[in-house]
Amino acid sequence: MNKRKSILLSIAVAGCVFFLVSYFGEDQKTLSSDEIIQAVKNDCYSWCEDNEDLEMMITGRDERNHIIVGIVNKLTHSPDAGFHVNPRTGEITRKFILNGEYQAIEDGIKESASLIKDVTFSKVDGNDSGTSKILGIAYQSEEIARYRGSLITLFGEPNNGSTNSEQVFTYIIKAQRSDGSSWILTAYEGQSGFAIGGTKDIALSTEMAYLLKQKLDATVPSDFDEKDITSPDTGEVYSYGCKNGECYAN
Repeated sequence: MNKRKSILLSIAVAGCVFFLVSYFGEDQKTLSSDEIIQAVKNDCYSWCEDNEDLEMMITGRDERNHIIVGIVNKLTHSPDAGFHVNPRTGEITRKFILNGEYQAIEDGIKESASLIKDVTFSKVDGNDSGTSKILGIAYQSEEIARYRGSLITLFGEPNNGSTNSEQVFTYIIKAQRSDGSSWILTAYEGQSGFAIGGTKDIALSTEMAYLLKQKLDATVPSDFDEKDITSPDTGEVYSYGCKNGECYAN
């Protein structure tokens, strides 16, 4: 091998070593726990910044070895959101917001809904075909009880009810504006908790769902006591209700 070829080979080997060191060394460095948490805070700043009710914690890794960060309400201990973070880049690779209020803030729905002042709600007969979940509201039984009590105050008994935990109750509700335009919503408790449904393809449906949530939040729940709600999968049985404005679950 002549000297020129030897030099070229040395350069090639050095370049290969540099590439391998760069790829498997520098690029493989992972972010610290604080940096992971900060990446989540940067993403959820519109609703999590300075929110003293929330606690963030690293809870594990997913199948891609990405870091899972959970956000929990410190008062109710209910999960409000979950983020998956690439530990090398800080990129948010998955995100689940379970709290309807926070979802509405993030999506800009709360702001756009605040411009609508002329909506009334009424329970109507019919079926909920064609509707699907728009806004997840509550997952803890005590909180669901409060919303159900508020629905009773506003609309009376539900359109449908059972002790099956996957379809406990359903209200079919019409939201109507002063110009006559209207939307059909559902307020229901199913497998994933209490939610408001509608037709996503119809403009302002999500705003109407959020306005209904606001109305329920501002309504004192009626007294009721629902017993023997049963999960068809596990057989778990629970009860909930409200009494004198205070709601409970057991």
